Amino acid sequence: MKLDVSQYLAEELKVTLMGTHLVVEGKHEDKESELGFITRQFSRKYLLPDGVQKDKIECKLVATGTDKSLNVYAPVLSVKEPEPIPIPIVVEQ
Repeated sequence: MKLDVSQYLAEELKVTLMGTHLVVEGKHEDKESELGFITRQFSRKYLLPDGVQKDKIECKLVATGTDKSLNVYAPVLSVKEPEPIPIPIVVEQ
């Protein structure tokens, strides 16, 4: 998952795991502009798919030029298909 967080500093971002959801929040206090004060904030909640290794989730803040993105990596366990088990059919007469 990749989020544009160009308007936020690293200390203004928070990522938390709440059960089966990953919550990403950003907030910065009032900043003065030529028109007054600006407060920005966002909150996004993502449902994690089955098999996500919650203890291996990583977040990286990547800056390229004036762009800044928060990249979240959530590895998923490979789910092996179960082997078919034949069930005999009993014919009654």
